[in-house]
Amino acid sequence: MGEMSEEKERKVIHRLVALWTGREKEWLTYKQIVSELKKRGLSERTAVRYLTTLVHERKLVREERGYKKTFYRPDEHFLKTLYPSLDWIHSYEEHLGRSVKETVSAKFERALINSKETDKRIEKLISEEIDKIPKEPPSEEDVAQAIYNVLSREKLSETDSRILVSSVERFFKTLCESLSNPYGCAGTIEPYVLISSLARDIETLLSAYMDLWSFMYMVPGASFEFEKYMKEKFPLIPQ
Repeated sequence: MGEMSEEKERKVIHRLVALWTGREKEWLTYKQIVSELKKRGLSERTAVRYLTTLVHERKLVREERGYKKTFYRPDEHFLKTLYPSLDWIHSYEEHLGRSVKETVSAKFERALINSKETDKRIEKLISEEIDKIPKEPPSEEDVAQAIYNVLSREKLSETDSRILVSSVERFFKTLCESLSNPYGCAGTIEPYVLISSLARDIETLLSAYMDLWSFMYMVPGASFEFEKYMKEKFPLIPQ
């Protein structure tokens, strides 16, 4: 097999190394790797060629266990030579890009589906509120006020109020934990470990944010309760 071009090898490294984001010392099976690379538009044949080349170049370690069970993971020396460079950061950018897209897409679609009937009810109420506006056509400010009037009348149940508070607290707890970690700002850990930790924090924070957002989307009036909660807990934050 001929040598890869420098540009192609760089792209392969980004795609493959991204599979081990946050789990650099774990072994991944051949099946897991091929499945993930297929999601990125690579054929199994291409995946095999990449794996063979990177094992040959000692950038990946290959291990066979049992009957037709093959495992791979990045070579530790390769990781140490990689993490000071931008290539390591690029591999995480690719991982985070995919993770962000999947998280947002999944939770956004779930919110749309779960709030279908509620959306119809609120849309009807807003339409009725707009019909009360004497001006024809109503201005954007009038429409915004009509929406505000409808949503402000929506009351949360005790269960929904508890869920809202729990979701808000989870979001801020995640934010606080990720930013108050002393090891992340003291230069005491290796850069590749630091960026791996950062990647996990971003994913967790994004997930908490989307859970909070989807709840407020599905529960009309929750945004007003959220605003009131924030004013009580954080009075100095501009509203």
